[in-house]
Amino acid sequence: MVDNIFEIKITDEARHDLEKIYDYISLEFKNDIAAKKLIRKIRDSIIRLREFPYMSELLKDEILRKKGYRKIVIDNYIVIYKVNKDERLVIIVRIIYNRRQYQDLI
Repeated sequence: MVDNIFEIKITDEARHDLEKIYDYISLEFKNDIAAKKLIRKIRDSIIRLREFPYMSELLKDEILRKKGYRKIVIDNYIVIYKVNKDERLVIIVRIIYNRRQYQDLI
């Protein structure tokens, strides 16, 4: 079943988002354990996309939907990604707090 596996590419912006999420929870709330747990949960969800890239819904915003952007909701955060079927690639674009206006960040 190796043919069904997609590669994952995490953009620099998404990596930076992960760092900010970790820093916010571990420093602001002084809870390093919760920060690590959330980051692990986000990464596990991203890894699942290797086998199931279409498991999540397209974004509701019409312009972003037409461009193929999808989302995974993990606790209070949204992982925004695109699937390139031809290259068998999942591109993690951003990881943001769910109350932010993601349309301006993509």
